[in-house]
Amino acid sequence: RFEPAEAGALYVSVTLSAVVAGTVGGGTKLPSQQACLRILDLPKAGGSRAFAEVCAALTLAGELSIIGALAAGDFARAHASLARGVDRI
Repeated sequence: RFEPAEAGALYVSVTLSAVVAGTVGGGTKLPSQQACLRILDLPKAGGSRAFAEVCAALTLAGELSIIGALAAGDFARAHASLARGVDRI
């Protein structure tokens, strides 16, 4: 969501209605996942909520990057220069 804010600022937000991720159980005991969780240094209590906030921040950063590329005309140019969608034999 992009909205005009006070003094010419821009309010940007993202809503993730359901984040299916956690910090306990499942594959979180695998070595690579444990390493990633240590890097994030999430709290023991409320770790899944903190992880969901990290997911939301990552999503928002990606959305801002895409909007910036679209506004600058770089999005399509990057795909064309990297030959995305072209069959290679």
